[in-house]
Amino acid sequence: MLKRYFSNIIFLLLFLFTTPIIWGQVSPEGQSPKKLTGNWNGVRTALVNKGVILETIYTGEFVSNLSGGISNGSEYLDIVDLIFDIDFEELIHWKGANFHTDILGIHGGNPSDYVGDFQGVSNIAASNSWKIYETWLQQNLWENKFSVLLGMYDLNSEFDVLESAGLFINSSFGMGAELAQSGKNGPSTFPSTALALRLKTQINEQFCFQTAILDGVPDDKKNSCGLNCVINKHDGALLTSEIIFTHENKTVKRFQNFSRRKQYLRRGLRFNKNRKFLGRSNQSNRRNNKTGRRYKRQTVTPLNTTKQVYSKMAIGGWYYTSDFNYIESENFLRYQGSWGIYSLLEKSVFTIKENIQQGLSVFLRLGISDGHTNQVDTYCGSGIVYSGIFTKFFQDQIGLAVAAAHISDNFKNNILENGETLDSWEVNFELLYRAEINEWCSIQPDVQYIFNPGFNPTLKNAISFGTQLEICF
Repeated sequence: MLKRYFSNIIFLLLFLFTTPIIWGQVSPEGQSPKKLTGNWNGVRTALVNKGVILETIYTGEFVSNLSGGISNGSEYLDIVDLIFDIDFEELIHWKGANFHTDILGIHGGNPSDYVGDFQGVSNIAASNSWKIYETWLQQNLWENKFSVLLGMYDLNSEFDVLESAGLFINSSFGMGAELAQSGKNGPSTFPSTALALRLKTQINEQFCFQTAILDGVPDDKKNSCGLNCVINKHDGALLTSEIIFTHENKTVKRFQNFSRRKQYLRRGLRFNKNRKFLGRSNQSNRRNNKTGRRYKRQTVTPLNTTKQVYSKMAIGGWYYTSDFNYIESENFLRYQGSWGIYSLLEKSVFTIKENIQQGLSVFLRLGISDGHTNQVDTYCGSGIVYSGIFTKFFQDQIGLAVAAAHISDNFKNNILENGETLDSWEVNFELLYRAEINEWCSIQPDVQYIFNPGFNPTLKNAISFGTQLEICF
């Protein structure tokens, strides 16, 4: 109880302290991006000019389950993200080569222990640890029309990505629930990644094709540092491909509707002994836009709308090569492979003509998976985001979204014992507001309403409230 009140006070003091001082304080064009620790007497700019980027991003979140679910309760959780990037073309004239390393420090409890939901009300909840999350080398060829990447890789950094959905905190708005819970321990994404080879080709300005082969079981509990490069025939491989069509008006700068910190989603426990109906694997929604890379705030303009600035359509598919238990069999016979397909749609409905940072965007995601081997066989997520509400903030957004996961009929009918039943759908509604207070700090209050948490008919619908704070040092 004391920890709960202390966390509330910390968030309140931070908000009250920073807001009156830094509202609207935007760095002039041409200066280096602002961080809390400044420019290090010019060292940071000098490193950037040499192709070296060092960033530390702190994300803290306080979440309370106000009613329903398993029980009322609160948790404070946070992530420290240490990022190291090298552009070898700038550093040693190695054209098209880039290196990336990401180290995570994960702390705190899991709000879903109180909510009892399947999809995950927090996208940063995971087991406490420090680990090397990503480390890879990328080589671009033929004027960046072809790219090869090798290393520990987060699949959701490039696959199954919707910019507008990245604003939301529920885990399913990152990687869809049907893909997130797939495999023997989820795909290669937060909080555990696997060795991967990714190929990408830019067919033309609108079309892009990418494919990857990854270790089929990313998590290695014996290796707490996160470097799991052991490949064996029992793990198999995850094969995935995606074709993307995008359209963007390049004559204007477009504000991107997602957190500057790469959005992470948790991988939850499977059938926790205290929550029999919980069985999910969550994931990450990685983003390249960091704190300090926003555009200059514009002045208020009349409501004069223009055509869409950005649209995206994508179709993807995935397949595991290893054997899985056949859900319909009482003897758990082995079943070769597991598959799924998904589609993405995102569109800027309109923007304010004189201020491209103000506008409305929508998104839709649909996915299905093999009901013989997966707990969730259908997922649908959709939402709407409006950017640029209050001019006193550096940038702000408000969003409303819904995420619905359907449990496999095979799982529902054959796994549960003693005549127990499950609800077919778990549906999450999320309403949030995100204020970019300045170039290095944002705050994001969030309300979620969960129908049928954990597919468990014995649990009442739950309401959770949370606040997320993000600071770039």
